[in-house]
Amino acid sequence: MTGAGRAQVALARDVETVRADWHARLAAPTVGRAPRRDALAWRVLDLFPRHLAVTAAIVAGELGRSTRTASTALDELVRIGILTEHVRRVGGRGRPARYYLAPDVLTLVR
Repeated sequence: MTGAGRAQVALARDVETVRADWHARLAAPTVGRAPRRDALAWRVLDLFPRHLAVTAAIVAGELGRSTRTASTALDELVRIGILTEHVRRVGGRGRPARYYLAPDVLTLVR
């Protein structure tokens, strides 16, 4: 196996470790109670690392749910500490764009 092949295998292993940690954290949050097993928050985790940043619109489109439901799931993942929310004002009017990052995945992509 080449160096690039070994790096790819290591990255895949690291991503699976991060995902296992997320599932454990979501199943047993330190604040509040865990979301139901069919809650959208569980499916949002599957979008990473395919997307390094998501918005409620991306989640809604990818998972076939409303943006309101997607926002609720994203807020839950922020509350637990799996995602971080960033706000960016584009132009002077309207709501600022809210996007979400998974710091655990970003640290793997060096």
